[in-house]
Amino acid sequence: MVTNIPSEPDMLAIAHLGFHVARVRLNEAVSADRSPHECFVPAMEALYWAMTLDEQLSKLDPKYRDSEEPGRRLMHGMRYARNQATHALPLLLERSEEGLTFPLSFPLEFVRMTWKPVEDLPVPERPSARQERCYRELLEGETVRKTLDRTADWFSWQQQYGDVFSRTIIPLVPSARGDESSEKA
Repeated sequence: MVTNIPSEPDMLAIAHLGFHVARVRLNEAVSADRSPHECFVPAMEALYWAMTLDEQLSKLDPKYRDSEEPGRRLMHGMRYARNQATHALPLLLERSEEGLTFPLSFPLEFVRMTWKPVEDLPVPERPSARQERCYRELLEGETVRKTLDRTADWFSWQQQYGDVFSRTIIPLVPSARGDESSEKA
């Protein structure tokens, strides 16, 4: 019989683990050139876990909530994406077959998933100029894997230097990228 189950789950730890596991599955799906559906599911799951982690950090840490750091702006852009796609997740991303681009990064990808232009997204129910601006600047046309790598870097920075995250989370494996390059996809 298990008796050490906490009465209240540590949402930071759960969200961090969920984000990491979804990124690993996304990287595996994209690298194996799986169907769009098999790529969309872990991509959207990673997006949702990232937003859960961001929301928890915002509630617990006023410095995090009020930050204008690039990583926090990335979170605003991702929130715009999440808010616009709640009822139509695959409509947020598109796959393109571009061939090689230079400089090369490994593993090579011939099919890429990118964030769609704002004009192609569902109409916002509750518009947010800041979130839309951050989406346009930091996500629009960018590959999903690169965005999630940058998100992971932001959370890693928060683990090392943040006021709340660093005290509550056990570090995961160093990278879900397969190597240490942040310019993968």
